[in-house]
Amino acid sequence: KGSNLHVARARAVWLIGEWVEQVKPEIRQLAYNRISTGLQDPDLVVRVMATKSLLSLVNDFGFRDTLAMYSQNFLAPHMHFLLKLTTDVKELDARTLVTNVIRHIVEALKDGIKPVVGLIMQYLPTLWQHCTEADMLRTTLISILKEMVISLGPDSVSLHPFAIPVLRFSLDTQAQNRAYLQEYALELWHSVLYNSPTMTRDLVNLFPAWAVISVTSTEYLQASLEILESYIVLGNRPFLKVHGEVLKKTVCQLFSEVRDEGRELIVRHLECLSQRFPQEFPTVMAPIMVEIINTLLSTGKALELDRKANSSLHTDALRVQDKTLREFSRLISRLLFQNFAGTTEFIQKAFPGHAKQVIATILALWVDRLGDGWELYKRRVAFFAMCNCLATGEPEVLAHFADILGFASGIVAEENSDEARNCIPDFSSVRQVPESKRTERHRLQLMVADDPSLSQSVKRYVHETMRKLSERLGQQRFQILISKVDPLIINMLK
Repeated sequence: KGSNLHVARARAVWLIGEWVEQVKPEIRQLAYNRISTGLQDPDLVVRVMATKSLLSLVNDFGFRDTLAMYSQNFLAPHMHFLLKLTTDVKELDARTLVTNVIRHIVEALKDGIKPVVGLIMQYLPTLWQHCTEADMLRTTLISILKEMVISLGPDSVSLHPFAIPVLRFSLDTQAQNRAYLQEYALELWHSVLYNSPTMTRDLVNLFPAWAVISVTSTEYLQASLEILESYIVLGNRPFLKVHGEVLKKTVCQLFSEVRDEGRELIVRHLECLSQRFPQEFPTVMAPIMVEIINTLLSTGKALELDRKANSSLHTDALRVQDKTLREFSRLISRLLFQNFAGTTEFIQKAFPGHAKQVIATILALWVDRLGDGWELYKRRVAFFAMCNCLATGEPEVLAHFADILGFASGIVAEENSDEARNCIPDFSSVRQVPESKRTERHRLQLMVADDPSLSQSVKRYVHETMRKLSERLGQQRFQILISKVDPLIINMLK
């Protein structure tokens, strides 16, 4: 401990990081012990060198093999020494290094950081407060906070008194020099919503910032839409009552400004809204509904022209990607299944005098182009929507009668396979989870469990549709219709 030995101690602990590949699992504990000694050294240089070496150890693949041992023996003391060091160093670079090491440890240990969350929160608010306006250290602090929220799950509400002000500060688009925080803040925002068991007033009051950020730039469109879906799933009807108009205006503006890929993303995240609020959706999202239906119509008509001409034209309508068409169709099929009357009424008003042909064209597109590309549960919803259309007995729809029953036979055959039976999810246990312990994972699983399409039998739905058709058309006309269907398909659906 002589006056010059601090240089030797600094070099010694520095070498651990330089030779990290030589630190085998059997000597990892010894290396961590040496780091602990370095982090307690009275000399700041030695402590900073120990911090750098710890970063190398954490980033090395060998760290994963010793997570349990590290968590049990070294996590708490190392975190204490590192946090203490953040208050002792004065240089920004050194403080950034230390917080970056904390971030890497937190990200690596995930749920394993729960024992030290309280310790970290003793320092994090002070570190945040001492940052300058354009301090990049804030991004690291936000990342640490996000990982702690994820680690605590529904118990992360204890972090809201700090997390909400951080979000307000970082999402303030009126303030200068804060744009660099937005990406990190959006990730934190989504994590807070995802892991919150209930909607709070503070979270509701944050939503207007979402609208401003979303229309300002589409750079973070994916993150923005994930936040929107979390608000819908968590907030439900009370949230829509407060911010429904802002949501409608913002989403419709976004939909009009982005290309097919962006529209596909928007519609995919809006499906939860259509499932939860099928009665209100056509009216609330009227501009988007019209655009979606027009896209499906133009594609369907272009395909019909190609068939008649026996050619393969590359019109603008046919350039729409199948993936986009499937997302659009999935939304419309959901509405025609859960709110047939309201959706057909909307189509009649939006396309006066052409509603029957609109529905017939959409059905032809589903059967002809999209059926084979849909997952089983999506095809079930589409089929129930088709049956609802068939039950009207309209000639334009009945023209696709045989194709729709063929579509149903494919679903029944796949449902009867062992592979499909083994993939049926069972979320009954989720209902046993107290609301105070639920996260978005539980809420989404409950949405699936409550999906009305899962409680329906394809065969029973066919039989009920056939009964309605027989009553509407009369037995003679109905039998003529049935005679045009392959007998094998009829037998499969019995």
